[in-house]
Amino acid sequence: MLQAKHSKKNEKHIFYRGLGLWEGPLSVRSNTTHLILQNLEDQPIEATWVLSRKGERGYITRVPSIPSKGLVVVSTEGIDTLETGVSYQHMTLQDYVTSASVSLEVELTRAGLFELEARAMVETWSNSYFKNSGSRVLYIAPKKLPDVLLPWTIKPTPSQETRVLVGRVEVILESEEKILKPIVDIVLGHYAEGSQGRKNIELMLKKTKGYPKEVSQAYDYIFGLGRFAEPKIRRVLENSQWDSQLVEDWVLAALTF
Repeated sequence: MLQAKHSKKNEKHIFYRGLGLWEGPLSVRSNTTHLILQNLEDQPIEATWVLSRKGERGYITRVPSIPSKGLVVVSTEGIDTLETGVSYQHMTLQDYVTSASVSLEVELTRAGLFELEARAMVETWSNSYFKNSGSRVLYIAPKKLPDVLLPWTIKPTPSQETRVLVGRVEVILESEEKILKPIVDIVLGHYAEGSQGRKNIELMLKKTKGYPKEVSQAYDYIFGLGRFAEPKIRRVLENSQWDSQLVEDWVLAALTF
């Protein structure tokens, strides 16, 4: 029998993904046609983007500075806005990823990061920020927020310190819910029938090659949502007729990653 001994350790990496209840500085709400962005802080939010990928196209809505306690309303299509100064671009996927990456990198540099730091951060998160299907809001958090959320002490004290935090709010629009609901029904129905792809994602993806085209395409769509598949699916199944235990079994077996 082994007993663990408590001792001090120097960790090289910090595991930072987890679940929690926390209200960020930017509130994002949606209705049928618009997103409502509200700054809850007493400092302005200087840079905000509404990003969306739909198939091989993407759109970027660049929102101007949102003042303290201010509010901006943006169309879910990115064209009609209820605020002046909001710029909109709709483009091919490659141009969309490039344009969004450059825009974020510029603002990170303006917020205080070195150019190479900003580029590294954008490249690290490029797939998650820009290439995942769906819609999301990115913003440069107010300057004081990192110290409030994640206070730290460095010894010896550096001569200069700059901390920049990028906030992200994943959005599920009503139009996406309408598309996702029948897709979820197809896959969940297939799982309920005794799908052999229950052990892990890789196995399930391999199994889809032999499925009917409709089922295979449904699996591809869901896994294309990345790690946000789970919360989006839970949303569309809130008032469904599916057995709750079956839903939990499927979500935990196939979508928690």
